[in-house]
Amino acid sequence: MDLFDFAKRNDPPVAEPVPKETTAPARVAVKRDRPYIDTDGGLVIPFESDSRYHWWAGGQSVEDTLEEIAGD
Repeated sequence: MDLFDFAKRNDPPVAEPVPKETTAPARVAVKRDRPYIDTDGGLVIPFESDSRYHWWAGGQSVEDTLEEIAGD
């Protein structure tokens, strides 16, 4: 065994490359102007929607809105 073989066997271990951090894709803002069901199953009625969906301001009932969404 010569000095070259000894040096090759005792090289420091090669570190694996560190993967670049991955980021979640940016959420695209979607303009919602109609009521919809969110990912958790909740009814969302945007303030920008037609006032007929605004049950809190005398608009149609939540049940009617849900039936309308189900029909889409």
